[in-house]
Amino acid sequence: MVLFKSSLRTLLAMTSLDTASALYEDTIDGTEQSSASLAADLEKRAREVREATSNEATSEISAEVREELNDALEGIAPEDAESEVEEVAEHLDRAAKDIRSSIGSTMMMKELDPGIAGQAQLGTNNVWIDSDAIRAQSGDSLINTTVAADIANHEEEHTRQSAASNQESIEVNGQQFDAREIREAAAISVQRETEFLSAEYKQITAALPMDEADRALVRKGDFSGLEQKKNNGSVVMVA
Repeated sequence: MVLFKSSLRTLLAMTSLDTASALYEDTIDGTEQSSASLAADLEKRAREVREATSNEATSEISAEVREELNDALEGIAPEDAESEVEEVAEHLDRAAKDIRSSIGSTMMMKELDPGIAGQAQLGTNNVWIDSDAIRAQSGDSLINTTVAADIANHEEEHTRQSAASNQESIEVNGQQFDAREIREAAAISVQRETEFLSAEYKQITAALPMDEADRALVRKGDFSGLEQKKNNGSVVMVA
């Protein structure tokens, strides 16, 4: 209960999903941790929530917090409070499971700059995912597992890409693409959905679609080979 930003009276005025969302925000606020650690922290929050209205083991709930709970629950039927709090705990437990199933256990979770859903270092295992970008915008769950998996797969594809390339850009059907656009097009191509992407990224993937063979060339940094393949085997002559 000490983990709540508000009293239980306020908690009960919100939907269980709203409250779970607020607790998720508390959990990620200012932190950088692995996806496994975040999932474990959400499960810990769920246990704390359940213990807040438990008649039994309350060793983690301080006397001060017990007093606050007594004041907050005054006039509220205990069975109503328990049902609502259990729903909050279930949302948190489900979020933990969704994170494990969609992202795995080794990604680093943190709050990135606005508009950035993930970051990766080319040719390394270093990946960061924005802990807010994976949240569901609708429905009855905290995590959008499709978006979360797409972000994770996108960034993992970047880690497979070489930081070096045999040329700095390519020309395909008369259009120029720089190294960043090439690598982004390859990473976008492993996603299941693209609707949540920025307008720029949608434009990149529409102009430079890639298949598995294209991705293999990008991973090796063989941009000249990619350019030739994309132009149906023709060599582009630069004046």
